[in-house]
Amino acid sequence: IGFFMLAYEGEDFSHLFRHLVHNYAFVDYQCLVWTGEWAEQDRTWASLPVEEWPTREEWPETGPNWHMAQLARLTETTWLLHKYDGKNLADCRNAAIEYYRRVAQEDPYLGWVLFSDPDEMNYEAASICRMAETNHTAFNFRFKNILISKEGKPTASFSETIRMFRLDDDGVIKFSGKVHESLENSLAYLHKMDRPISVPNYPHLTVNGGLSGDAEFMAAKLTRYTLALKEQLEENPYDGSAWTALALQLLNDQDVVNAKTCLEYACLSSPQAYLPYRELGLLHLNEARKVMYMALKNCNAGHTHYDTMLRIVQFLEEISPQPLLIDTGDVRVSDVLEKLPDFPTDNINPMIID
Repeated sequence: IGFFMLAYEGEDFSHLFRHLVHNYAFVDYQCLVWTGEWAEQDRTWASLPVEEWPTREEWPETGPNWHMAQLARLTETTWLLHKYDGKNLADCRNAAIEYYRRVAQEDPYLGWVLFSDPDEMNYEAASICRMAETNHTAFNFRFKNILISKEGKPTASFSETIRMFRLDDDGVIKFSGKVHESLENSLAYLHKMDRPISVPNYPHLTVNGGLSGDAEFMAAKLTRYTLALKEQLEENPYDGSAWTALALQLLNDQDVVNAKTCLEYACLSSPQAYLPYRELGLLHLNEARKVMYMALKNCNAGHTHYDTMLRIVQFLEEISPQPLLIDTGDVRVSDVLEKLPDFPTDNINPMIID
């Protein structure tokens, strides 16, 4: 198993420590992809024996700091450099995949890649090791995202994404997307090639603290995401994952009409994908819940259909509760969009749902 993680300038050292020390006990390789500034003259220490490293007081200004370097040394972690250009994190993650493909040429037993974000909790070691003994293509991980609601109360939303995947020989598996980068396009390509694909769930829920910042921080973060998605869709209007991510941003601003349009575009762009159909279905169920609630509210308890409507409302509340909103203060993030990106329909077949 090869593990990787992106390391940012100003990263909380305790996050890196927690992951690298924990993973050192059960993975075979670890690497950190440095995404910030790292001047060429400041990289010399990385190729020197530790006895020749600069002292803490003499440590270079750019690149990983002294604490990070010592942690990586003690956990036998390799440093990679791929500067984040502010637009495309997928390229940074792909640098780690390419590194492990080179390692696999020397070590044929390296068969899996595992990754995490620094602000997430650790994975359970025994489960990861058992997963690496299977013949599956990848594993889907479910996340509990800690949020601060618009009322200032801590709450949580749930999401899922692939975090462990088999390292293929032909280089098909790679990340795509400027925001919420994923392997979805690679798996779709494998599906078109009639390759068998199996993606079961990692058996535990992982806590993610990356969305628990204050309103100002989250407004800035989501604004960057929205602008990056706009740029991505202007480059490729048939990117289903980008349309899905943009829809979720719009739902946080309670713009249901445009969110629905984005999800429909996502389904048309990626007819083999799972997430856009699920999110579009949940959107419709949520709208149905609101309408059925009003019908129930206006219905007399003695009405013939009252009990039936009550059960329907209770069921809809269970499977499609009111979406949790991230607090962005007075900022309406989607206002940075004058309109939705264009979606050419000339070569798109009508969506058919059996």
